[in-house]
Amino acid sequence: MQNVSPPQPSLLLTAPELRELTEYKRKAEQRQRLLDMGIPFKVGRRGHPLVLRGSIQIEFGARQSRTSQSSVPDIDALRGLQHGKAQKKG
Repeated sequence: MQNVSPPQPSLLLTAPELRELTEYKRKAEQRQRLLDMGIPFKVGRRGHPLVLRGSIQIEFGARQSRTSQSSVPDIDALRGLQHGKAQKKG
């Protein structure tokens, strides 16, 4: 018996997901609504908005991966700032 992984979601929102998000069926109205919402998108060659799934997750406050080094504060640097000390890079 083979291990079958569940299908990975597409990088882009599907047409039904775009309709649900924007509450519009027409591509021009969808593009305008995305602009109004501040959601980044590209326009496909047929005029449909192409929206990355990740940009929606960021826009709606999904948490970033905990493994990201940038999300870990540098406590020593913060202490230096608190006491008015500049840290030298070197």
